[in-house]
Amino acid sequence: MRLGRTAERRRRRSVRSRRPGTRPPSTRPCCTSSPICRTCCSSTRSTTSATRAGPTRRLRASPAVRTVTGPLVSVIVPVHNGARFLAAALDSVAAQDYGSMEIVVVDDGSSDNSAEIAASYRVRLLQQPNRGVAEARNAGVAESSGEFLAFLDQDDLWLERKVSRQVAALEADPTLGFVLTRMDILLEPGTPRPEWLPEQMRWQDSRGTVPSALMVRREAFERVGGFDPGYRLTCDADWLARAKDAGVRWSAVDEILVRYRIHGGNEIYDRDAVLRELLAVVGASLRRQRSVIGTGGA
Repeated sequence: MRLGRTAERRRRRSVRSRRPGTRPPSTRPCCTSSPICRTCCSSTRSTTSATRAGPTRRLRASPAVRTVTGPLVSVIVPVHNGARFLAAALDSVAAQDYGSMEIVVVDDGSSDNSAEIAASYRVRLLQQPNRGVAEARNAGVAESSGEFLAFLDQDDLWLERKVSRQVAALEADPTLGFVLTRMDILLEPGTPRPEWLPEQMRWQDSRGTVPSALMVRREAFERVGGFDPGYRLTCDADWLARAKDAGVRWSAVDEILVRYRIHGGNEIYDRDAVLRELLAVVGASLRRQRSVIGTGGA
């Protein structure tokens, strides 16, 4: 009986000494494996994870809900002195509702902090001397492994369903080699309207024939060949012309999924140079078509 009374007195003293509102120490296992609680039990694990995740920039945007999965899509982002808009472009990729993506950023000899910004995201970063956007895109493709290839310029934006809608179109029709989308034009405040851009097009959508609107099967890209570095301003138009001449089937998602940004740094303002290259693209296409007609086959 004495032993019993002693134990009871100790228990009461323990209860009285505990601060109101506190709980006894938990005896459950560490909860760091919980999908909700990852830091309450292990500061070392949290620090390691934060270090692996990199600087806070790539964690600042709310993570997208990855509701769609499928074949791997390689997103190729060429960059040259694109620090002003690059973070917004990469954030638009991070916001996609499609989960199976790899991002390859190719820094084409930037003299600003573009590479530093890219490195703060979960991307594969390649760096090379300045060789032009065509070679930068080709280098990104060579280092990628996805079944589908998508391209995003450093100053453009994707809407969150862009990748999933294009993947769905390609999977629905295996004969399609590539898919475009509709786009709208984002004219930066204070930026003069290019002469070739009609006033009404500032607010209207159009079929996107820019690289940021393109998704292509890898096999179709290899069939057509890479972007031609001989076209400094219009290598995308040349690629589309070669794809058409090669008989590659294509389609377009009838939905605005790309925002094409126009700002003072766009090379499209060099109208004469753009027109000269476009004439060269058309001339090369006509020669290819005549060659096919002359040989009597495709």
